[in-house]
Amino acid sequence: MIYLDDNSLVLGAETRTRPGSNRFRVLYLASGPCRDPIERAQIESLGHRLDGALSADYGGCIKALAARSDAPGRRRFLVAAAGWLYYTRSLFNLVPRYGTVHVVHVTGASFWRHCAPVIVLARFFGKRVVLHYRSHLAETELDSARSLPAPFLRQCDRIVVSSEHLRYIFAGYGYQADFIGDVSGAPADPSPVITSVQPRIAVMAPLEKQANLIDVIKAFKLVKQKYPRAEMTIVGDGSQRPFLENLVAAEHIYGVTFSGAKSSHAAIQQLDEADLYLNSSSLASVSASMMSALARGMPIVTTDTGGIAAVIRDRVNGLLVRVNDHVGMADRIIELIETPDLVAALSEQARYTAARYSWEKIRSRWLSFYERLNP
Repeated sequence: MIYLDDNSLVLGAETRTRPGSNRFRVLYLASGPCRDPIERAQIESLGHRLDGALSADYGGCIKALAARSDAPGRRRFLVAAAGWLYYTRSLFNLVPRYGTVHVVHVTGASFWRHCAPVIVLARFFGKRVVLHYRSHLAETELDSARSLPAPFLRQCDRIVVSSEHLRYIFAGYGYQADFIGDVSGAPADPSPVITSVQPRIAVMAPLEKQANLIDVIKAFKLVKQKYPRAEMTIVGDGSQRPFLENLVAAEHIYGVTFSGAKSSHAAIQQLDEADLYLNSSSLASVSASMMSALARGMPIVTTDTGGIAAVIRDRVNGLLVRVNDHVGMADRIIELIETPDLVAALSEQARYTAARYSWEKIRSRWLSFYERLNP
């Protein structure tokens, strides 16, 4: 398996050959740094699951390239340049062996540095190209003022998106995309329905402007005034972390923990220890961490942006608020604290929602997709 981050690329010895037809031999690449640990684990899991599914059904073979987000060193530019050259050389050796190249584009990765070289190289060798577009910044990247990715998108045989909202955005720019949802990360031992919240709030997002975490802090301050025992853990890192930490200190808000970037196992453990999931993003679709929260039956309070409203139905499997409405967000949290019956109903419906995205259901969609791609 190959691991790529901004600093280095390590080529392992995991090369497997499968008997049978090579019609479905697929090179699966999650190229570029993925800052969300749960999303990174989900990408790796999909690669392994597709490997088993294609191998069992069609004699296919997946070789996974998984992105990591290790902290950069002092010689960032030189080390990154060396890693990128090594990455490109490795692709020259890998791409000719496969019939299809499946490229995953995540939020935070550079389309130019990570995806474009793979697309060009795959077309040079005459391979089919699948662009699995997971980035939440589609409107920014596809905007007419920034239309330089267009020639590369037109070189892709198929584009796959993980939400109906993204498919709608691509259609608006003249691109047809297939919708295949993410696999929900159900816990190994199904947890009981949550019937009350204290709350112990989990927030999982990159600490960047689009995550709108100032509203999270403002909402938590209002909740804290009425329920002093409330706690909130913010999992993630980013350029706004110093500002947000200073804001919490200046406002004398106690009970807020900035845990920084976590491994996927540690991030999931944070979810298991919380009883409420909070999202304030101004542009995101349903994230991997939100899908994991649904699978755990956690009540969710979230903004109604992007494709979230297509999955989270207000007062059915979560509570929706408008963007930039921290007062409304605080009101919804307080309502959950004071209404155990609502918490139980949301928790039960959340798990039903996640069940629609189980691997058994998503697997058939991927196999059908590759059947259409390889007539």
